[in-house]
Amino acid sequence: MKLAVRLLSILLAAALMLPVGALAYDNPFVSPRGSCSSIDGVTVLVSIFVNDPVHSWNYDLKADYESYSRIYWRLKTASEWLTWQAQRYQANPRIIWDWHNQPYLYYFYISDHYLCDQSYTYDELRTYIQKNINLKQIKDYYKADNVIFFAMYNQDINANKGGYAWSWDFNANAGQDYALEIIWITDEDSGLTVSAAGLAHEMMHCFGAIDLYAASSHVPKAYVDHLSAVKSKDIMYTIDYHTPDTIGEVFSDLDAYYMGLLPASLDQERWGLVRTGF
Repeated sequence: MKLAVRLLSILLAAALMLPVGALAYDNPFVSPRGSCSSIDGVTVLVSIFVNDPVHSWNYDLKADYESYSRIYWRLKTASEWLTWQAQRYQANPRIIWDWHNQPYLYYFYISDHYLCDQSYTYDELRTYIQKNINLKQIKDYYKADNVIFFAMYNQDINANKGGYAWSWDFNANAGQDYALEIIWITDEDSGLTVSAAGLAHEMMHCFGAIDLYAASSHVPKAYVDHLSAVKSKDIMYTIDYHTPDTIGEVFSDLDAYYMGLLPASLDQERWGLVRTGF
């Protein structure tokens, strides 16, 4: 069924499904890693289309509807690709993403604040989730093990604040009942649009994968230099934003190690890399 035909019914259904006030917040997705534990299970992706005084979604506008549709199809590609990659390591994941055909996956949020500056965005979104999204209902309906929230922001194409996964709760509050995995996605950024690989990359963070493109407390600069020298296509190292509809990047054994799918990997042993949170 075409997206345009489905859109109005989805908006109405989303409004009807909103629970009442703070009573809605009963978070059954609590693990040592936050609201995601292992990809070897059922993961529900909840999409929240975010509006603020600077940018908003108006589906009557051709450009906005095209952005909305882009995200829909590329989230499908990212979910299917990530499912296949995990299956290569004998995992049995199921990623539920299709907000058009499945309930409790689509929400529309209006803020009075400019959220893209990120100064208090996470806290505001987490409060919205706590008051308006019934996580127990989602868990029971889908028999879900994990939940990830995508905050979709309709940014101008020439703006330059991109998408990323928040890890604040994982770093500071993992295991607490308020620890949620939220991914901030801007469809357009620096002349490019959101890519399927970018969506998969951010999802992988929620399961323990780490960025490999810059030195950090987890990744020595020597390893980053090594990846550069070998022209690595690891999805946690590089993404080709000029091919946004397909994913040609590599899901490596190191990524599998960080996501708990392998007990060790060659690069992990060779470079002394260590994971946390498992």
